[in-house]
Amino acid sequence: MAESTLTYSFSDLWADCAEFAGLGRSPTGDDLTMVKRRVNDAYRQFLGVHDWKFLKRTAVLTTESGRWFYDLPDDFTDLAMPFKFPTDNSWLNPNEIDEATIIELRTGSGSTSGRPYVFALRTKEYSEEEGTRWEVVFHYTPNGIYEFIYSYRIITNELVNDEDLPIGGPEHAVLLRAFCLAEVEAFDEESLGTWSGRLPALIAAAIRKDNKKSAASVGIMGGGALRGYERREQTITYNDVSVDL
Repeated sequence: MAESTLTYSFSDLWADCAEFAGLGRSPTGDDLTMVKRRVNDAYRQFLGVHDWKFLKRTAVLTTESGRWFYDLPDDFTDLAMPFKFPTDNSWLNPNEIDEATIIELRTGSGSTSGRPYVFALRTKEYSEEEGTRWEVVFHYTPNGIYEFIYSYRIITNELVNDEDLPIGGPEHAVLLRAFCLAEVEAFDEESLGTWSGRLPALIAAAIRKDNKKSAASVGIMGGGALRGYERREQTITYNDVSVDL
């Protein structure tokens, strides 16, 4: 099934921003570049304002004998649920520790094999072509096939083509549009801040709705610095305006 037409496309968002900035709905040249950049800056803020359920994926990792490190998905950014064995066995799930301790354990005990009881996340060697990629390392080195279930937070791409649809779906379309218009306001000294003023209530309503879908704890996802945003317990504060969740 195709995405609902209630979702704003990239062109819908940048055209609204352009019109709001007094540039009409068909800007060109530097003006078009500017409003597209405003939309993607707002998109980053929207993605980082909350630990959204739609940014989580569940996956399965299967080990092989003698291998202690494994690539994680290209869109991996952080664990939402640590590695767990399937519920049909009584094994203790591995605990997460830091990479240095894993290396120390391997140095002290060599490549001891067995059922993994600890794991660590680490970034792979950076390349300009692939960017930052993650992998997981285990100790003991698996001595056979083990299946782990885990959940992770994804990182998505910026909007590029006019028909691109932002992640989050139609239920978050109004909030994302508000972020975009507030981002335009932030660079307009004569703006009254109408959209910035509406954002706290819109954010709170979206978070309340998202929290009903998941028992996961609420938090701020890294990598999406939101201008003027703070998260404290059950209150959000945006540009000095506070709203209870």
